[in-house]
Amino acid sequence: MRSRPLLIATGFGAAVQILYLLAMTALTYFLVYPILEQSLLDDLQVPGSVPGPVINTSLFTGIAGICLAPVLYAAIGVVYTYFHHREYPVTPDQGAVGGAAAAAAARLLSGVIGVLINAIAIYSFSSRVPFFAGLGDGPPDALIFGIFSSAVGSLFGLCFGAVFAALIGALGGGLGALVINR
Repeated sequence: MRSRPLLIATGFGAAVQILYLLAMTALTYFLVYPILEQSLLDDLQVPGSVPGPVINTSLFTGIAGICLAPVLYAAIGVVYTYFHHREYPVTPDQGAVGGAAAAAAARLLSGVIGVLINAIAIYSFSSRVPFFAGLGDGPPDALIFGIFSSAVGSLFGLCFGAVFAALIGALGGGLGALVINR
């Protein structure tokens, strides 16, 4: 496994994933939370119900992530194979191992940064929602629980995501090597 192609492919994958997370966080911040804020103020809102645009936005971001992640992980494997081939001939097994390592490393790196971004976003969002805004000087227990549970859930998902990324990255790297060597 070559270190330069590994660093390039990992950096590419992590950057794309972090940009995606920032875009989805901004979408949530500017679209979803104003709707939630209004629904909490609306006396006619049925307690416990969630407004339709919130559900639609959540579905959109979830489905987009599910559809785009495998494509990105395979692309990371191809990027590794491409840059490996530019330095030294690459076999499919080398492409698969390098693609798996690069995709898993990119997922881990972007995931750790994502946990930090999510913690900051939850804290920032909570100050905009009236339910949390007037609850005293310190952060309310619900906010602390929200940040903690988001971090724990993100870390669990990160481990699963790294394994999934490695499998798809290996596929992309191996197939990339087959195509390059034709």
